[in-house]
Amino acid sequence: MMARFPSSDFSMKGKLADAFPYFIPGYEEKARKPYLTFELKSQRFDVDKLFPEAVPGEGANLAELPPDSLPPILLPDIDGKGTGEIDTLIYSRVEFTGITSDVTIKDKVIYISNAKGNVYSGKITGETQVDLNDFQNPKYSGKYDAAEIEADDFLTRFTKFGGHLFGKVNLSGDFSASGWEPDQLMNSLSMNGKALFNQARLVNFEPILEMAQTLNFKTFKEETIKDLASAFYVADGRVGFDTLKFLSGFGDWDITGSVGFDGSLNYGGEVLLSEKVTNDLLNQSGLVSGLAQMLKDDKSGRVKVPFKLSGTYLKPKIAADFSVQEKVQEELKDELKDKAADALKKLFKKK
Repeated sequence: MMARFPSSDFSMKGKLADAFPYFIPGYEEKARKPYLTFELKSQRFDVDKLFPEAVPGEGANLAELPPDSLPPILLPDIDGKGTGEIDTLIYSRVEFTGITSDVTIKDKVIYISNAKGNVYSGKITGETQVDLNDFQNPKYSGKYDAAEIEADDFLTRFTKFGGHLFGKVNLSGDFSASGWEPDQLMNSLSMNGKALFNQARLVNFEPILEMAQTLNFKTFKEETIKDLASAFYVADGRVGFDTLKFLSGFGDWDITGSVGFDGSLNYGGEVLLSEKVTNDLLNQSGLVSGLAQMLKDDKSGRVKVPFKLSGTYLKPKIAADFSVQEKVQEELKDELKDKAADALKKLFKKK
């Protein structure tokens, strides 16, 4: 069997055993369930255009479907096993190439295993399970392992953080979700995984620019960061990071918190300023340098600044952790507390 559409093509050869009398009304319980063995191949398969309603989170408007779209296809109650080879697969506006996989169908559940391919100039492997027993509320689950993925391509497609982080990232983890519609899918999405950068570039990253401005230092609009690693999770419409750590010319960052699908930020952490930035800060005159002295890390001798990051992707707000402000003021004499408070506000520029 072969088919060609404006956006896609595919061919399939195989065998459907015991097709009858299973599909004759009244014989379902007496007959064997049909079994399909197949080999599926395609040069280009654009799921977004062929089955837009089957792209989780896209919220396809059935009144505005592309000309070559097909009606929703209910999976017939058959079992089967086969292989798939797709040169170019478009799914959720992401281009995958060189896709190969094994496919098993059992009791209206599609199991895709040993899947391999290329995406965002990197490699990806994994497995997926799609349960279509309730076609109005399909359930997804799976595992993935991606290597050398270009971070900016990924972030530009799925977040508003594109244009800031460039480098190759390794990702691994598992996921689960359910539904067709965006709200339903996002609210049900659950994911756990790990991310690792050996080296990357951070360009025009507002939190670092604001931190430098806050501390009255010059900084580069582009930072080279090393050894960025974190465990991450997705739940309740937010992406959270556990101990997100990375090194930059500005300092050593240690951040915990989450970002919402709506772009809202809720992070807390600390940055251990580099030796150069520490020395520049300590060489400032007045009470500011004295306060910086109090923030010095005993082990490294560098200034450690705790902070909170709030706001949104587009308008992040960074400010000192005020629990530290109280701690510093406790170490000052009573007559200096008012001056210290003013100096801290100037130092951290309270938002």
